Amino acid sequence: MRLTALILLCTMVCTQVHASHFLGAEIRYVPTGTDLYSYTIELDMYSDLNSTADRPEILLDLGDGTVDTVPRVLIQDFQTSDLCWMVRLNTYRTVHT
Repeated sequence: MRLTALILLCTMVCTQVHASHFLGAEIRYVPTGTDLYSYTIELDMYSDLNSTADRPEILLDLGDGTVDTVPRVLIQDFQTSDLCWMVRLNTYRTVHT
C-alpha cells in the first residue's frame, strides 16, 4: 500500500521530464572524387536552444576501428515568434580515407 502511494505521489509531482538536450541527427557521406576510398562525412545534430550544453566537437566512430574528433563548422539557431520551437543546428564535417 505504501509503495503504491509513493509511486502515485511521484507521478503526480513529476509531470514533465526531459532526459537530454539532444533532439536528433542526420548523417551524410559522399565520395570526395580524389581517391576511391576517401569520403566527406557531414553530421547535422539538432539540440534544444534553451540548453546550456554545447559541443564544439564530437567523437565519430567510423566503423573501421578508428574514432575521429570532428570539429563543428556551422551553428544555426531556429526559433519561432511564439518561442514554441527553439532549435540549434550544429554541423560537423570531416574527410575520412
